[in-house]
Amino acid sequence: MIDIIMPVYNSEMYIYESVSSMLNQTYENFRLLIFNDGSTDKTKEIIHKFNDKRIIYFESKKNIGYTNAINILLNFSNAKYIARMDADDISLPKRLELQFNFMESNPEYILCGTWFQTFGYYEKEVHYPENSEKIRVNLLSNSCIGHPTVMFKNGVLLYDSKYEPAEDYKAWAVLSKNKNNLMTNIPEILLKYRIHQQQVSEYRKNKQLQISNKIKKELLRNISKNFSHREINTFLFLTNTYYKNYNFNVNKIKNLIDKTILFNNSCELYNSQFLEEHLQNCLKVIVEKYGI
Repeated sequence: MIDIIMPVYNSEMYIYESVSSMLNQTYENFRLLIFNDGSTDKTKEIIHKFNDKRIIYFESKKNIGYTNAINILLNFSNAKYIARMDADDISLPKRLELQFNFMESNPEYILCGTWFQTFGYYEKEVHYPENSEKIRVNLLSNSCIGHPTVMFKNGVLLYDSKYEPAEDYKAWAVLSKNKNNLMTNIPEILLKYRIHQQQVSEYRKNKQLQISNKIKKELLRNISKNFSHREINTFLFLTNTYYKNYNFNVNKIKNLIDKTILFNNSCELYNSQFLEEHLQNCLKVIVEKYGI
């Protein structure tokens, strides 16, 4: 059985389409747990228009925050698997069926995401890596698991509200510390991810960048605590290819890459080949983009 966890807040524009996409899944043995986090619009009325016993409705009179709402639903759930869904996205009909079949056929895996298609403010296909070790390595530079696409084993994680709005990245980073926590992305587009103005605001982007950098520092220090402050800043530059900073040069970045690989060879936290390939690809993007 699957419990789908959906926090909602003032989602009247999109909630009907999102809920409908879950109720119309080809896999039907699920509950849809909806937490209405103090909405002041017509979100509640729209949800109650659905006449489906699989919907379990929760409500808070005041807004307690996205991450706290998710954790309440996680603590309530007794299903074998948890699937995430957001109130503004659309799951394609076979999403749950394909993810459930994968998890049942591969019990060694704890989490399964999918590829997805963005729409709205801009459109593109997002193809994240399938290989678990490549996912772990890629997490050093980006959250390469689409949060509203995931299905995971119940009990493997809770979210940390201090890392919102990058709470999902933090969750994947924690899981990635253990190489036995196998994760994958099904190489098929199974969700349409809506991009709207609230998501692309400068405030949100800046806050996400700050918290993402904090997570990257933590991941780097898992390899070794012997990186200097300057080397950590170089690493953040290397893994933030959209951020222009003229204080770094190629030789300093290459030295950092060599040092990171050397420390990793000692602790064997990551596959050395995948780690070197990923860091070299990050450097290639910087050189091509900024000509440093």
